[in-house]
Amino acid sequence: MTTNQPSINITHSPSPAQLERIFYILDKVFIVGGDYFRDRLLQDTAYQPETTWYATVDENIASSIQIFPLKLRVGNTVLKVGGIGSVGTDPNYRGMGLAQSILNAQCEWMIKNEYDLGLLFAVIHPYYEKLGWKLIPESAYMIERPSYQAPSSLYKIIPFSIEYIDQLQAIYEQYNQSRTCTVVRNASYWHDLIKWPEWKKTDCLLLHDGAKIVAYGLIEKSSTDRAILYELNYLPEAEHEVISLFTALCNLRSGCTHIQAKLTRDHKLYSYVQSIAATEVPINYTMWKMLNIDSLIGKLRSEFEARLLASLFHDDRMNIVLQIGDRNFYLNYSNKTLILSHEEIEQPAHETYYLSFTPEYFICNIINGYKNDEIDTNTLAESLRAILFPLQHSIFYTTDKI
Repeated sequence: MTTNQPSINITHSPSPAQLERIFYILDKVFIVGGDYFRDRLLQDTAYQPETTWYATVDENIASSIQIFPLKLRVGNTVLKVGGIGSVGTDPNYRGMGLAQSILNAQCEWMIKNEYDLGLLFAVIHPYYEKLGWKLIPESAYMIERPSYQAPSSLYKIIPFSIEYIDQLQAIYEQYNQSRTCTVVRNASYWHDLIKWPEWKKTDCLLLHDGAKIVAYGLIEKSSTDRAILYELNYLPEAEHEVISLFTALCNLRSGCTHIQAKLTRDHKLYSYVQSIAATEVPINYTMWKMLNIDSLIGKLRSEFEARLLASLFHDDRMNIVLQIGDRNFYLNYSNKTLILSHEEIEQPAHETYYLSFTPEYFICNIINGYKNDEIDTNTLAESLRAILFPLQHSIFYTTDKI
């Protein structure tokens, strides 16, 4: 006796009616409800239906995953990153491997469309690790909620208003101009962002110097004893007033005992939270995957060249072989120009340096740079590795969460 196997199909670009069915499934699966996902997707003016993928079982939509195209900085280079989110399967169809099949098909599609990296946020790491995704740990800092410190008399703190959005965009761009992992936010992105669920989960305060906005910050609306600082960006002239803006944001959360913040070491708040005995908190949910490695290395070539030009190697001539997994990329540096080739460059008079990476370690070096305790800078090869992958003050803001 034979049993009919269900007909499973993986596809993308749903019709409006099919998209509503996807929102219905997400409403059943997630406590935040279907409107959370509907608002995130349909309030995005850059949304393309081809980024919505779903599985049907006997022509019934049973599972879906969304690709959120992101432009992420690595220094002065911009990468094309596929953010994976809105992963949901109808409980009646679980255990059939639908989400895995969708994700595999999406990765193939992203590789063909020259996405450099994939990014997702997950708490169930082994499931995604089986599919080639790797966790790159981060840290945040937890402090007891500080008392409010008023700004100096020339400044005032005001609530966000749409009339200031262009000034916020300008502050964000100046502060994050070459900051690795930050999203490139154009004007359309900003106008969409303030309509998205993550923004609505926060309060935003602005620091005004009497002529213009010089800093802004967002803090989570929290019903627990902890609130998360989503982001706080500022112009150089406002650095001395950052603590006032931060404590004003904290003051909005009188019901919280603690504030948590991801901070880079060059942020004004970093030294402040260290001075008040901050506790470092591990954050283990950011996972990455190498997609189109040829596209990635091609984009990074100009960044590598700039880093060599700014180093002690700037007048040298050399061959560099990047060994990434089972792929080799050949770089020739001479006359202050870096040339990339997929075949070995015949320059026998030049010194050749071999730098080996697993794909996940290469991504980690791109995002975080080398670590002093991992690099033996006594060898020229490792000194070169430190120059090509310097310490990065990288951050992916919670505001851009997918």
